[in-house]
Amino acid sequence: MHPASARMLQVGTCKPAQAHFDTIQQAVNAAFNGDTVSICPGTYPEQVSVAKALTLTNVKNMANPLITIPAGGAVQNGNEIGLNFPVAAQILVAPPSTPTSPMDVTIRNVVVDGAGNEIHGTCGLDLVGIYYKNAGGAIQGTTEQNQLLPPDTQGCQNGLGILVENQTAGTHTITIAKNTVKNFDKNGITIDYAEADADISGNVVTGNGPIDYIAQNGIQVAYGARASITSNTLTNLIYSPGTYGSAGIILYDLQASETRGPSSVGKNTIDSAQYGVVLDAAEGTAGHPVSISRNTISNSQFAGVGLYSDNYYDPPKSNDYIDVSQNTIQNTSVYDGIDACSDHNTITKNKIGSSNEAGVHLDGLCTEPDGSQSGKNNSVSGNKISVACVGILSGPAEGENNIGNNKYAAVQNNIVYDSDDYTCGSPAHAPRHAQTGHKKGGIVPGALSPMRRVRR
Repeated sequence: MHPASARMLQVGTCKPAQAHFDTIQQAVNAAFNGDTVSICPGTYPEQVSVAKALTLTNVKNMANPLITIPAGGAVQNGNEIGLNFPVAAQILVAPPSTPTSPMDVTIRNVVVDGAGNEIHGTCGLDLVGIYYKNAGGAIQGTTEQNQLLPPDTQGCQNGLGILVENQTAGTHTITIAKNTVKNFDKNGITIDYAEADADISGNVVTGNGPIDYIAQNGIQVAYGARASITSNTLTNLIYSPGTYGSAGIILYDLQASETRGPSSVGKNTIDSAQYGVVLDAAEGTAGHPVSISRNTISNSQFAGVGLYSDNYYDPPKSNDYIDVSQNTIQNTSVYDGIDACSDHNTITKNKIGSSNEAGVHLDGLCTEPDGSQSGKNNSVSGNKISVACVGILSGPAEGENNIGNNKYAAVQNNIVYDSDDYTCGSPAHAPRHAQTGHKKGGIVPGALSPMRRVRR
């Protein structure tokens, strides 16, 4: 029989209580739906599984508790959706096998540390700090750190700070706000699958770059998920060989829907990521474009904003109807401020400075699903482009795009047509591509890298 009102269950002895629990898992097991598990400051070496609606938090006005790897290392306690890949989650949130209603769980003000995980020599186990599987709720004010595999296992495309995978209809939105994610392997925050809907705001995600063993991503939204991504800070996401590219924010395989609004990316600060914001086979509709707006992106190598149709699919998937507006993009050292390798996009009122090749590239190198050349039917106007070899570089011929009035300063060539590679005295660059996913992947010159590109 459930109690009449929610209870507070205390872990540890930091405050007087009628009863307390020695471990977080003991308190979770004893809790009912709606209860709060309040954790005293201290270190808790355990992997916690939650299968009921509750709140997991610190004791109010006390230091955040530290959840660490148990003695002997992390062990499998679940399987990911889709490919049923084994996972070792430090906190696993998943409803019972026969849920009666959507399950919402709040995790607040805890530190999850993956150091000492002992996942050696195998790519067959994914270490995750916090994993929500077919569950909604909130992750707020937490720190995920050291979801980093040992050196002999790094490069396996595993090792995630926060992972949300939802495929159960009716699962509620998850809020991921004001968390710190650092020293991970593949992705900082990952949202996957068609029933996943996330509000991701105010997080700080710091990559390990430059590194030579994996192409990291700060935030990934993929495989039909939807997210509003706002006011996050993402830095140091660089794969040093440059054969693939790390991304601050990557949207991958998100197809248009009139009934469910598209994802949006706004007011984020991204510094030192090979791609600032990348969309690969992620599209809106004519009436509801994906919005990439008011972001500040600096020190990207390959593109501040990259829009790519995806030829890995058969047939290929397009990446159309993206609105790229009012972004500030500075210091793209190899290629373009904005690289639009797709169609029907609107690129307006951006400030683009110091692009090695082009401020805006209307890129003809990504074949559309019907076999036609990409980089057509785009609208480019009201942009301020400074210090570039080419202001607007168009692979398609003149007239294939609507290029309106743009302002140019210290640009050697305002507009160039019929070319996808143009240099002003410097050597020509290698061909570009991108690698995506958590699990194998990166974007290549840079390619993108979503977490599951190679695991298919």
